[in-house]
Amino acid sequence: GIVLLMECADPIRSPDEVAWWHARGLRVVGMSWGHGSRYAGGNARAGGISQLGRRFVEALDAHRILHDASHLSRAAFDDLLALSPRTVIASHSNAQALLRESERHLTDAQIAAIRDRGGWIGLNLYGRFLAHERRATLDDCVAQTMHVARIAGFDRVGLGSDLDGGFGRAELPADIQSPTDYARLLDGLERAGFMASGGTRAGFAHGNLGRVVDSSGCLS
Repeated sequence: GIVLLMECADPIRSPDEVAWWHARGLRVVGMSWGHGSRYAGGNARAGGISQLGRRFVEALDAHRILHDASHLSRAAFDDLLALSPRTVIASHSNAQALLRESERHLTDAQIAAIRDRGGWIGLNLYGRFLAHERRATLDDCVAQTMHVARIAGFDRVGLGSDLDGGFGRAELPADIQSPTDYARLLDGLERAGFMASGGTRAGFAHGNLGRVVDSSGCLS
């Protein structure tokens, strides 16, 4: 099946429209893109969740819609955890600990918070989110995944990809140029001990996210 995720909630003009979108299949929402929205600050625009955004969070929770934190500012992320008890995922985010400082990446504390909410974190394959001033490689993808998994759990990570993000092959890891290369990533994870630590190939590919989506109740 297909689960609809909206990245940046500005198309939902008010919290009163959440029911309409839910009825048409929307099940995961990221309130902001990089430059923010009427509901929340983004990773490139400071600010927490607005007053309208607080009502919006309530409406999402009332319809059991899953929260995606991938583009939220640090302040908006903290506000979301304070406002909602629901599951939070980061559909395409990497670990700040291995990268230059940017609110686009998750701190170890944020990774742990997503874990504690029963969430999931998806590896982003955009080269600039994997390496600085050089071409990203398969090893960078593996290092990111292993770092996040050691905090969140090997059953709470997977492939976020972001291959629809508007960048070309030159900005992808040298070893992963299209979805046909995903098996190389799984092989690299196996060599690094991902499977020996309790992870599985199917779990990373799709199963871990599927379980979290199902257990969140958003499909009901």
